[in-house]
Amino acid sequence: MLRFTVLAVVGTILCIVGLVLGILEDPAVKLVATLLLWSGGVMLGSVVLLVIRGRPGAADVASELARDRAGAPAGDSALTARTWTRQEALRVPQLWTLMVPFALALAAQVGFLVHQISVLDPHLGESRAALTVSATTVAALLGRVVIGVLSDRVDLRKLSAVNIGVQGAALAAMAAWPSPVTLVGASLVFGLGVGNLITFPPLLAREEFGPRSFGTVFGLVGAATQAGVALGPGLMGLLHDVLGSYRPALWCLVALELVAAVSVLGGRPRHRDP
Repeated sequence: MLRFTVLAVVGTILCIVGLVLGILEDPAVKLVATLLLWSGGVMLGSVVLLVIRGRPGAADVASELARDRAGAPAGDSALTARTWTRQEALRVPQLWTLMVPFALALAAQVGFLVHQISVLDPHLGESRAALTVSATTVAALLGRVVIGVLSDRVDLRKLSAVNIGVQGAALAAMAAWPSPVTLVGASLVFGLGVGNLITFPPLLAREEFGPRSFGTVFGLVGAATQAGVALGPGLMGLLHDVLGSYRPALWCLVALELVAAVSVLGGRPRHRDP
């Protein structure tokens, strides 16, 4: 799972770039800096890949090609050994345990992040709330590195469920005990999982459905997750208006996170011996 490690490192670099760009004022400078720093991030990711793996040997290349021709990594289930159409993939419950959980989790995540200042401001004040949002971003950098290391050792679905569960617990703490200390601490904990949820789905799609059908399967998963991203902020605002405050709205997000964590964990493939 070195692919995940590389993605985590590159994502961390791009997050740092985002922090730097936030300081700039001139729109033209921002555009040029964005292009340059994104390119630099891609090049650094390539360097990191070489450092982690070194120059691949002929045996490594031959092994990878053989597994791709076979349609799946060694030991994977029959799901990865075939080429899937959209209609066929949509009839497989395992796909829905990727689409729905990550859509719900991202709706909760993005919904909270967009409204984070509004949630924190009444308890922390404007300046401290802004600092907490910045600290949440720093926590996201650390979370990417930690997840990148653990992904080589832990099942990706279990790791996804833990990531979602930790964010749900952080939201629950904010809703239950909205004191300044709790809000700051829970924001940092929540931040540890930010960013990872958009990296898990493509890796799981390839791992569970094989490289042959990656484009088809991830197209469906990506459409579902982006729908969650798009609907999250509006859902959070609607819950606030209907329920009268952010506390019950946060509990609704906790419920989404709980359903997502259980669903993604329940979709783990059951490998059978041939």
